Amino acid sequence: MPKDYVRLTQPLVRDSKGGDLRPASWDEALTRVVTGFQAAMAAHGPTTFGVFSCSKATNEVNFAAQKLSRAVLGSNNIDSCNRT
Repeated sequence: MPKDYVRLTQPLVRDSKGGDLRPASWDEALTRVVTGFQAAMAAHGPTTFGVFSCSKATNEVNFAAQKLSRAVLGSNNIDSCNRT
């Protein structure tokens, strides 16, 4: 591991002008995520989202991913790397 490696211990968000990153609380960071998802949904509809899951994940994880995509985001755009 490089000696200048710094582990993130809290979320970082950009300031209101889109400039530098600053530390934020988890509540603030998650609120920004929700706001961003809602804005994308309002502007482009649910098909703006896509979910990619992994075939090496458990069935339960893949099921949760498709439930997130279909039930929460309202999008049928879900795929995985199952090509065999």
